Amino acid sequence: MTFGVVLAVYPAYMSDASLTNQDIKLMFFVFGMSRFVTLLLLVTRISKYGVPALALAVLTTAVGMIISFSSRSILSFAASIALFGLSTSIFYPISFRLVTMNTPSGHLGSKLGVYNTLFGAGWMAGPIVAGFASDVFGSGSPYLAFSIIGGMFVAAIIFRHKVLVCM
Repeated sequence: MTFGVVLAVYPAYMSDASLTNQDIKLMFFVFGMSRFVTLLLLVTRISKYGVPALALAVLTTAVGMIISFSSRSILSFAASIALFGLSTSIFYPISFRLVTMNTPSGHLGSKLGVYNTLFGAGWMAGPIVAGFASDVFGSGSPYLAFSIIGGMFVAAIIFRHKVLVCM
């Protein structure tokens, strides 16, 4: 959901915070560079950690969301969007690995179909929910909500898997 929100709703939020179109384009350059550097330097090292890496990705997103909610400066947006780039670069390969490991080859297609369907549903639902929440509760409300939900997910992952999020 958050990746869809970052791509579809976040630019309007940055614009609402008085960032210029040029600033917003710069922020998405930061996002792209963060994803590139993460994929290039970290993902292969992090991927072996599985569930703790997934918790790290969710935590990184939650931190980015709370920064977005609490401060609306260009530096806070740069930090937030860099964290979103980092987290999405970790999340996709890790979740893909977790979904496909120990899956018999005859069931791989159906499992990947469900995986991609859930991602598609999140890409659709995230911006819709964030848009409505912004209209009803204020433009920063989705970021606070996503931060709280992300924090709850991290706690659930740690509790469920008894992992420490320190690699």
